Amino acid sequence: MALDPFLATWSQDVYRHIPAGAGFDVLGLRWAGSTPDNRWNTAEEPTLYVAGDHGVMVGEFARHLHTRWSPALGSQTSVRQIYRLHVEIERMLDLRDPRVLDALSVENAPQCSLDKRIAQVVARYLRLVTRTQGIIVPSMVFLDDMERWIAVLFLEKLPSDPRAFVTAAEDAGVFRLDT
Repeated sequence: MALDPFLATWSQDVYRHIPAGAGFDVLGLRWAGSTPDNRWNTAEEPTLYVAGDHGVMVGEFARHLHTRWSPALGSQTSVRQIYRLHVEIERMLDLRDPRVLDALSVENAPQCSLDKRIAQVVARYLRLVTRTQGIIVPSMVFLDDMERWIAVLFLEKLPSDPRAFVTAAEDAGVFRLDT
């Protein structure tokens, strides 16, 4: 089954965090998805991860806090500035939809996405073979709740100026995780 019938226009408020007080632009995407431990991309694939709600955003950050950074750096990055972004994508694919998973011949979802190799292979296939500009995936923190999600945006398939697909960005507070 072809995936084109499942591609949909997507307009949603999402959440992103960056180090508080660092002076970074929330739409500065130069380093988006560049770490080697991401689930849905390899380090050389420019990818922006955004969360569907605050709980997913904090939970996903906490999952990576001790593995991604040294303890000294972790303490510096544990205070995060939250932004609510309004994102508009022309062609989005929802990997929580059983029909999409069937079309991709993905079995044992969503548990199979716990294996990063499987997640990366699926995402790479979608990047290279389909017109999708991003995917909606279950949060690894709330794997039992398909209403809790992450959007994975394939930056090489989106305009180079993020203001073309992020139509609003507003301060939504801060959070701190003690390490």
